[in-house]
Parts: sequence; structure tokens; C-alpha cells
Amino acid sequence: MLQGYAAHELNRGFSRVRATVWWTPRALEVTAPAQALISASATSWGETDLAGAAPARDDRDLPGPVVLAAALDRADRGRVVVVGSMESAASAVLAGGGSALDLWLVRALRWAARRPLPAVPVPEVTPDQVRLTMTRGERRAITLLCAAVLPGLWLGVGLGLGAWRRRRR
Repeated sequence: MLQGYAAHELNRGFSRVRATVWWTPRALEVTAPAQALISASATSWGETDLAGAAPARDDRDLPGPVVLAAALDRADRGRVVVVGSMESAASAVLAGGGSALDLWLVRALRWAARRPLPAVPVPEVTPDQVRLTMTRGERRAITLLCAAVLPGLWLGVGLGLGAWRRRRR
């Protein structure tokens, strides 16, 4: 998920920049003074039948957008971060490298322990690889150029050189 991050110091540097992947998260119901940290899209739903085999949307489910992570900060009692899925933080899932959830969890632990959050700058860099896409007409033109025009030119040059050498003799 690239969106759905609340305006909170814990989420700084994640919105539209770092994706987090959540595997079968449980929806959280958040009431004040707690604050939602990460929410799914408006089309999401919270499964209420947790004993069922596979999640299926029905009328009993919580309507979206559902909250996936929340925080509570009470000066007199400390800080708490609640996450709807720790399965997403399993080593096997994080080893795939497609999620920044490990970085978010480290930030959450540091925030809960009242430790300074690490600065994670997002540098403006030009990508090493550029992906080019061509239309069907452009692909056809390139194919024609490579399969017919260039070989024809070389054939013409070869025939021309051969004719020129014969005339010189």
C-alpha cells in the first residue's frame, strides 16, 4: 500500500513513496484518544467471520476504509502501537523485499519507546533503468527496419562494391 498513511510522525516518508504489504490483516476499530495510523482503501472491508476458511465479503463485515494500524500516546501511561497483522512481518514475507513494513515496524518500536525516529530521506535520483514502451505501429516499423530495410541496404552496398570492383578490373 502506498496510500492510507495518516499524518503522524511515525508515517513520515511513507505516503506515496514506500509500499507496505499486509497479509490477511485484522481490521481495527479505533476510538479517541487513539489515532489510526494506516488505513486501507475505501473499497476494503473488515472480515468478522474469523473462523471461516477464506475471507468473503458479506453484510456483517466492517465497511471500509478499515484501519490496519493504530497508536495511542498518553503522557501519563506511555505509548502503544497496535498492528492488525504480524503475519505480514514474518521473515519469509519480508525476505521477498517487496515491502517496507520492516522499516515501518522499526519506526513504530522506536516511537513507542520514545526514541528518536531515524531520518529516512528519499533522494531525488534518476533511475538506473528506464523502461520504454512502444505502440504497435512503432514495433511494426522497428521490425520492418531491422528485418528488411537494413539487410537490404547492406545487400545493396555489397552488390555496389562488387560491381565497382568488376569495372576496375
